[in-house]
Amino acid sequence: MGHQYRFGEYKLDLEGGFLRRGDEEIALRAKAFEVLTYLVERRGRLVTKTELIEAVWRDAVVTDNSLAQCLLEIRRALGACPSKAM
Repeated sequence: MGHQYRFGEYKLDLEGGFLRRGDEEIALRAKAFEVLTYLVERRGRLVTKTELIEAVWRDAVVTDNSLAQCLLEIRRALGACPSKAM
């Protein structure tokens, strides 16, 4: 079995590349999955915007809006904000 993180009713499976709530697989785009993984692996400490961008996007230019949209996708997946049509 690959590396997994469990938090609340969620399971983040790094090897399988998926997020589950119970038996339901929750779709996340690749970057959103990578951001969630980065944050979960550093739970309990502050992750700065600069650190997150350097770790996940490496040499790519990322706008504040792109980062905000990625975080919004994660929050929606975790039920932290209402679902709205994009």
